[in-house]
Amino acid sequence: MLNYSQFNYASIQAVVFMAEGSQFSQPNLLATILGRYAGRFDGPVQALPLPDDAPPEIPRVILQSRDGVFKVQAGLTRVDSFWIATQQPTNQSPGLSCVEVLEHYIRASQLPLRVGRLALVITRVAELSNPAQSLIDRFCNAESREQPFNNSESFEIHNHKRYLLRSIDLQINSWVRCKAVTLALPQQEQKKLAVVEQDINTLQEEFDQNTFDAGRITDFFTGAAEEADSILRIYFPEEV
Repeated sequence: MLNYSQFNYASIQAVVFMAEGSQFSQPNLLATILGRYAGRFDGPVQALPLPDDAPPEIPRVILQSRDGVFKVQAGLTRVDSFWIATQQPTNQSPGLSCVEVLEHYIRASQLPLRVGRLALVITRVAELSNPAQSLIDRFCNAESREQPFNNSESFEIHNHKRYLLRSIDLQINSWVRCKAVTLALPQQEQKKLAVVEQDINTLQEEFDQNTFDAGRITDFFTGAAEEADSILRIYFPEEV
């Protein structure tokens, strides 16, 4: 049976959503982040001269490490910070190194930045000979495994819950998406994976009333990462 210890980290994405697009400044973001993390973001810098009427969520600045492991992309109303396992997914937790960049940006910015919403997305994978069947065996009863889900090539489930995250004492959305994926590799090789994406975020309808300073941002991401780990252990418990 598919279990927790078989999953490896593929990527972590941390997001802060800004209340005002007018708070964003390319020079301020570049100076604030590169002033401290120039050694990390040693790849090409992209500062895109978009028109004022371009959608606010489109990135205006993209920073990345030369090896592709770290990336930041910033638009008028959101900043995304990524850790990506570019070589091979790992069972060693990368921690929240991508989060510290956002914390620093909010704390050290020369412009006032009001963050009204936060999100953490963690993607883990398990390489399996038949990931669709492994997910079916885990989540479906005997009758469903026999019919209609027998001999399935693909399979996925989505589950959404809303509840209190105690680390910030706020309601959150908690999404879990499990799916079977086949990756095409060079030389006609294939890799079959069970992919679990966990998305924990604060509520859109509470955006206007929330203000997250650097301390509360730390509390959210720490609590959300612990929550995601606990959830994965429930979905895929270790065999006794």
